[in-house]
Amino acid sequence: MTTPRKQLPSQERLSEALYYDGELRWVHTNRTKKAGAVAGSVSKQGYRRVVVDGQIYFAHRLVWKLVKGQEPPETIDHINGNKLDNRIENLQELSCRLNLLKARSGKLLPGVQRLASGKYSARATINCKTRHLGVYDTELEAHQAYVKAF
Repeated sequence: MTTPRKQLPSQERLSEALYYDGELRWVHTNRTKKAGAVAGSVSKQGYRRVVVDGQIYFAHRLVWKLVKGQEPPETIDHINGNKLDNRIENLQELSCRLNLLKARSGKLLPGVQRLASGKYSARATINCKTRHLGVYDTELEAHQAYVKAF
């Protein structure tokens, strides 16, 4: 059984305290924060954490809610593996199982290869023959094509 995630502040409340320009930044200056400064600090685990209304939140979860206007999924993956790169285009929903698999391997998801163009190629080897399954914009899309091949 998983522990439910902490409820995030509303998008409206987040907008009052923070803005997003590729980084989370403070809107106002007070005795501990300067307007425009990058919000939060880095935890021992390497994630940026931000305190809003006395509660600590992971920056990537706040970015998701601030930009998308919805509660973030249970698991958010940093596509490029950099825990401090909280740009919305670097965040994707990924199942807990796939996220753990990716973290353990330190590589891309199974069946996926990153191309020089920044896109992702899906390939599957079936009966000793490698099949090209297409080129996709995201790692997750390429992995889903790989999974469908079986």
